[in-house]
Amino acid sequence: MLNHDAYNRDRVHKVNILVTIAIVALFSAQSVFTKDSDRALVNIFEGLGIVLLAVINYFLPISRYIKGLFFSLIPGIVIIALFILV
Repeated sequence: MLNHDAYNRDRVHKVNILVTIAIVALFSAQSVFTKDSDRALVNIFEGLGIVLLAVINYFLPISRYIKGLFFSLIPGIVIIALFILV
């Protein structure tokens, strides 16, 4: 009874992956339509790297709390990297 969660964290992690994939897909599609082909290809590979990080995080055998922390840090790290690189 003490380990009862008010919500299902595994379902929350799945939603986090889906939201990450959707955002990366939207940014990649926008890049294809507004940038030249070389820059768009670079943006697509960068997006695939972000998705790969999220999927790896989902399958890591670590605590659910640390997984949740990593899921929340991935977008923040990407935003900081974009500010530094652009």
